[in-house]
Amino acid sequence: MIIAYFFHEGIARAYDYFSPPMFQLTRMSPPDWAYRWEKLRGFIAASAVLVLWIAFWAFDSRTRMRATSSPQPAPLDAAEYARRVGLKVGDLEVWRTAKIQTADIEATLHITNHTISNPTAP
Repeated sequence: MIIAYFFHEGIARAYDYFSPPMFQLTRMSPPDWAYRWEKLRGFIAASAVLVLWIAFWAFDSRTRMRATSSPQPAPLDAAEYARRVGLKVGDLEVWRTAKIQTADIEATLHITNHTISNPTAP
């Protein structure tokens, strides 16, 4: 409803243009294009500048991101990962297969308390 209200003049002109006699304005006058251009000129210029700025920014960011990308490090093996979190390798393998786990992690990223529960399937 709000959009129809703001475009009521254009909708009325379109209705007049496509009603018999077709392709002629019989009840309404043609739009004043010079007046409309004066009203829209600043908006169109600002929009074009913003589109160009966004396009430039996108291409610049793309080249910058490509230049700063580095390959990911190799994955840690189980022994190294267990050493980093303060576990034994055997415990780590059991923890990876458990369905429900609860772990407390301290500020140094070491696990302080851990419980495993494997509920039976229904």
